[in-house]
Amino acid sequence: MNSAQGPSATCSPGRVLVVDDHAESRGIVTTQLSHLGFQVIEADSAEGCLTLIDGAENPRVEGVVLDLQLAMPDGHNLLSDLRRRHAGIPVIVVSELTDVGRAREAIRLGAQEYLVKPFDLELLRSKCLRVFMRRIEQNCPC
Repeated sequence: MNSAQGPSATCSPGRVLVVDDHAESRGIVTTQLSHLGFQVIEADSAEGCLTLIDGAENPRVEGVVLDLQLAMPDGHNLLSDLRRRHAGIPVIVVSELTDVGRAREAIRLGAQEYLVKPFDLELLRSKCLRVFMRRIEQNCPC
């Protein structure tokens, strides 16, 4: 598969959950992931995220793009919950904060990548492809 393209035609596109309490930011990430061929679901809160992942309908999620600056509970708490409940789901964290300590903390808590807002859209796409496609390929029966 060409890594500049989206998910392989032999495997179904992965579903990615975008968690951000700002509709505009969530929409930008959703649009970029959709253009890459990912199926995107959205949540505007930690509770919404956990309901989608843990809920009765439990859609299979291949990755999460998480804004650390969620309203309470904050993104760090949600990241900890995701690692505890679903350790295999890769998480890419985005934040407006350039604080190196917060970035280190997010990586320590299990985030695979950290992007500072506003981020370059090509950088977002390449990181999402690299991180989420690895999981899709590991789970693909082909």
